Amino acid sequence: MAHCKLWSSGRVLIAGDSRVRRLESMPDLSLSANVDFVHTGGVLVDDLVNLVDGCLTDEHTIIILIGFVGDEVQKYIYRISEDVAVTLIRSKECDATAKIVEAVHDAHTKWMALKAGRIIVWTIPYFLDYATYNAAQMVDLEVGDTLTTSWDSSLRFAHYVTRLRLQWASVNPNITFCALNEVLFPGKSYNSMFKSFGGISGEHFRFPANLLADGLHPNPRMTALLWSFLHKCVGVVFNRSSPRKLIQAPVVEMSNDLSIEEEASSSKKQFLPNRRFEMRRPKVAYNHRHQPFYQKKYAFSSKPVSVHSRLSSLPTSPSRSQTSDEIVEEEELIDDGQSEKSYGHLSWKASSIKDLSNASTSSAPIGTIQRGPPSKEWSWAEHHRIIRKTRAQVFTKGVQEQAWAEGRIASMIREKGMQAINENRIPAVKDAVEQWATNYLGKMNEPSSKSKLVQQDLVNLLEEEAEVGGSKSDSTA
Repeated sequence: MAHCKLWSSGRVLIAGDSRVRRLESMPDLSLSANVDFVHTGGVLVDDLVNLVDGCLTDEHTIIILIGFVGDEVQKYIYRISEDVAVTLIRSKECDATAKIVEAVHDAHTKWMALKAGRIIVWTIPYFLDYATYNAAQMVDLEVGDTLTTSWDSSLRFAHYVTRLRLQWASVNPNITFCALNEVLFPGKSYNSMFKSFGGISGEHFRFPANLLADGLHPNPRMTALLWSFLHKCVGVVFNRSSPRKLIQAPVVEMSNDLSIEEEASSSKKQFLPNRRFEMRRPKVAYNHRHQPFYQKKYAFSSKPVSVHSRLSSLPTSPSRSQTSDEIVEEEELIDDGQSEKSYGHLSWKASSIKDLSNASTSSAPIGTIQRGPPSKEWSWAEHHRIIRKTRAQVFTKGVQEQAWAEGRIASMIREKGMQAINENRIPAVKDAVEQWATNYLGKMNEPSSKSKLVQQDLVNLLEEEAEVGGSKSDSTA
């Protein structure tokens, strides 16, 4: 297959958390010959990018990243007594999806710019079984409230994976991700287990019993499935990133409808069994099916006839037909090359107001049948697809509304601030204006001796306080 050649065309770099260590310790001999491993337990997205930057070379034509677990999972110390404590895992109870999709976009763009045609496989983690992992750490110990915490953490991690998929598809639509849940729930036999994660409590989550070693890491069987899945993902990413070749269908010249009908009728006669007795239809001079537009000419009496006599001459029952002498001639009214098309018997009936309101304005081309939209049977897969699509649209609309709200609030603050300054409702601005006016008036009243451009009519308009006081004392004396 094509992805087999892609895998062996250069070196493959697999980077990530402790799950990469399992791939390294249990390699697939047919795939691991040209693979380089680099891993750190509980690695964050920024550290994962730095980990790849430190090992990436031009020989690496494929990069596979297995991470995004450390961004949601954290370790904590659970004390049973003063002397006994165990290390367990729980959810960080934070949303790191926005940071992850941004870091993925920057790293993907950078690594693709370093080498053209490089294949980068990003994986989204499978669901984690916190309860099984924590229970293995507390053997022969009192569980306490750790089981409730584990169920809540499993629920939060399932929501985290769902949010990451939706936001990834919304922000990075051109970057393909591969969901490792396809390895944890392979085939239709595991559909019921996968659907259990749509519940409202982690207590009802159902994990496969033969794929996870401790609820977090894969066992040997799942590790072998991971190798096959990553090998397949290389081809999937390559097919989606490379442009597809358009194959033009051969042009078939369509003959007229009459020849098609003749061929169909002749082929139909060949396959029909021979009948001994067959009714022959009389030949008609004018075939009304192929000539729908015609005009009938009637012979009218030259002498005036009363209304009663005309009405009495009409047929009174459907069995009576018009005589041959009433119809003089059938003349073709329109002959514009449309005689080959079959219209059958046409009738017209006035539509009611209700029918007009429900009428559709769309029309199908001639020769086709217009049908309604196909009905789909309800299923959990269709339900989850619609919910994911709706959540993504709602999230995008919410972010857009937040951006508009921030810009509108900033404009309102500026407008209200200017209005308050103009109305002298800000004491600090009022004091600053008065001080500025005082300083400027003082400078104009007593200009510097070196100033050449002086407003002479504004000089010595303000008297000093000492001079004003002295003039008053002299006047009183």
